[in-house]
Amino acid sequence: MPSARRIDDYIAPGSRGRGPPGQQGDREAGCPEELLARVAERAAEKVTALYLTKLLDEIDALRREVDALRSEVQRLARAVARSHQRRGSQGDAGGRRKGSGLAELLSKEGYILGGEARARLGYGPARLQSEAEELGAVVVELDGDLAIVDRRIFEEFLAELASVDTPDPNEAARRLGRFERLFNELRRSGRVYFDARRGYWRLL
Repeated sequence: MPSARRIDDYIAPGSRGRGPPGQQGDREAGCPEELLARVAERAAEKVTALYLTKLLDEIDALRREVDALRSEVQRLARAVARSHQRRGSQGDAGGRRKGSGLAELLSKEGYILGGEARARLGYGPARLQSEAEELGAVVVELDGDLAIVDRRIFEEFLAELASVDTPDPNEAARRLGRFERLFNELRRSGRVYFDARRGYWRLL
């Protein structure tokens, strides 16, 4: 009588312990969740790399545009500066031509009265005052007139005026020398007076 056979006798050698079909391959390659995670990670890396590459390209393009704009602005700034320089030179030349008479007179004599400006320069009061202000001269209002004084000369006049310690206006005028006529015009208009307490002449 044939001996009883076990179920193991019907299983091919080497097939024991493998489990159901497909499980061994899954263990070797990993479970589907892990595969999906790896695929997603690699896809994300590729997308990030592409995005960064595109972003860097855009940054380089913007940098080139900024450099070009900066060069253009610098070129325009130089052109504007040259234009202003030319206008300034023309304006200075025009100003010298327009106000050369007054400027030359002030440089030689130091001051001029408005009443004599028309005869000597052909200037009316408005033009005289306007050009005097453009030249930086001092405009002193008198009684019905103006005195236009070079600023440096005016400071010298004030210094000399303060050094005159006599209350006699005639003596004071003589001591002031070249400023005698200016002193007399200022005194007639009540613009200067002798300060008895301080002991010298002052300008109002």
